[in-house]
Amino acid sequence: AQRPRRSDHLFLGIVVDEVEAEQLLLGLGERAIEHHRRLVLAQRGGCRGRQQPCHRAEPALLGQLLLGLVNGCFYAMLSLGLAVIFGMLNIINFAHGALYMMGAYFAATFAAWTGSFLLGALMALGATLVLGIVLEMSALRHLYGRDHLDHVLATFGLILFFNEAVRLIWGPAGLALPLPTWLTVPV
Repeated sequence: AQRPRRSDHLFLGIVVDEVEAEQLLLGLGERAIEHHRRLVLAQRGGCRGRQQPCHRAEPALLGQLLLGLVNGCFYAMLSLGLAVIFGMLNIINFAHGALYMMGAYFAATFAAWTGSFLLGALMALGATLVLGIVLEMSALRHLYGRDHLDHVLATFGLILFFNEAVRLIWGPAGLALPLPTWLTVPV
């Protein structure tokens, strides 16, 4: 494998030179090309002595690492929830993520109603708890002792049910949840 030169760029896993990278970015618009040029200048140390502020690669790398850590924690939380439910109840619950989705929609709705992020989050926690109890009593309790394929089919049906319920109640577009000012500070 040929090792990329310092002037080469990695674009979607393909090593290209600077001219090819700009041609590939043309479809994304002028802002993408300008951002790419600033990053190239920052990598070469060309920001010194310039009038305009220059973007450095280090803060972007740190931001990507933090984003990866947050996403990894989210996936770990989901998988641990699935493992705990399977270990305690011996049910494969594919609707686990749908309950997270319902909790998020509850939080957005309650925060909009009350005007308070914390109060909306607490109310959403309670509403999701009640929904989980009703779901266990009405659907999951009948699956105890049955084959795992029955669990998969029933909980997949619950996923479809919750997705359509969200679409009917809140519409097909996502909801925006404004963050409080104490959560918008940089890390």
